[in-house]
Amino acid sequence: MKKPASEKQPIENQVSEKPAAKKPKHDIRLDIQTLYYATQNKQIGFWAKFWTGLAIAYALSPIDLIPDFIPVLGMLDDALILPVFIYLAFKSIPPEIIEESRKKAQTEPLNLAKNWKGALLVLSIWGLLLFAIIKAFFVK
Repeated sequence: MKKPASEKQPIENQVSEKPAAKKPKHDIRLDIQTLYYATQNKQIGFWAKFWTGLAIAYALSPIDLIPDFIPVLGMLDDALILPVFIYLAFKSIPPEIIEESRKKAQTEPLNLAKNWKGALLVLSIWGLLLFAIIKAFFVK
C-alpha cells in the first residue's frame, strides 16, 4: 500500500549516501616498508638487495623513467615498472623473512619524511645518470 504524499519523506532524507570507496587489495606502501625491513636481515643475498634497492629507489624517486605528463605512457610507467620491481624483490627473498618483515612493517611503520640522506642519494644517482646521457648523446 502506498503512503499518502503527506507521509513521504523529504527529498533530503531520500538521497542515499555514496558507498565508501573500497580499500585496494594491495598496499604498495606496505610492500615498500616490508622490503625495507627485509633488507635489514643478514640472510638475504645480493639479488634480493639489488631488486629491493631498485624498488625502493623508484618508489621514492621524484623522477620517473617516463614522465607523467605523457598521457597514457606516464601512467603505465607507474602502474607497471614499480610492481615489477616489487615482484622481483619479493621473489628473491625467502618467505619466512617476508612474513617477519611484513609483521614489523604493520606494527612499526616507517617515517620517511626525515630521511634526507636517502633522498639526496636517489637524486644524486638520477643526476649522474642524466649527466651521462647528456654527455653521451649531446656533447661532441
